[in-house]
Amino acid sequence: MSSDTRDAPARFGITLCQCAGDSPDQSQVRMAAESLNRDPYITDNDGFYCDLLAAAVHPDGHRLAYVEQRAKQDNRHIDITIKIHLLGEDEQHRSVDIKSYNPYSGCHVRYFAWWADTAVLIYREKHRTYAAQFGATWPPDFREIADRWLIARTTLAYLNSNGGVSRLSLPELTDLQPMNINVAREQNLLPPDLDGFLDWPEKEV
Repeated sequence: MSSDTRDAPARFGITLCQCAGDSPDQSQVRMAAESLNRDPYITDNDGFYCDLLAAAVHPDGHRLAYVEQRAKQDNRHIDITIKIHLLGEDEQHRSVDIKSYNPYSGCHVRYFAWWADTAVLIYREKHRTYAAQFGATWPPDFREIADRWLIARTTLAYLNSNGGVSRLSLPELTDLQPMNINVAREQNLLPPDLDGFLDWPEKEV
């Protein structure tokens, strides 16, 4: 399988549940790899697969955010980490583990973009969907959202457990007043249904 089409998260794990959003922009991944003077998918000197899962290159061409999975399998177990990386204006390289129940199940990035000085990332791990913002501040601020979500202008809206629609401001991810579904629909803030959504419960393992 070529580096452009390889589904790196599925190599060692599997996520059962669908999530709104889009697959990572491979042109951004290639641009990030060029900035790092490497290929998107490499094996390091210690035998770890180092895969760029997603990236967001700032329009200024200097700041870079990316998600990398680093994994190695032996006869007994898999050593795996998934980290958010930031190369900022100060040229420092910062990284931190994503928020995840179990990185073995992968990280499915569904949105990644710069909003001025802040990078906004939305991804699905084994059981949950998270939004994170970083860049202007560090470390990232993680907010749990729902699998059904949408972005409209400067608002991230998602279905909540009370049967309404919760809202966060972008890019800060600060809480806004929730809405009932009818009002959200009138304002085009009702997240869409997910075709083929797998609605059986996932087991805590």
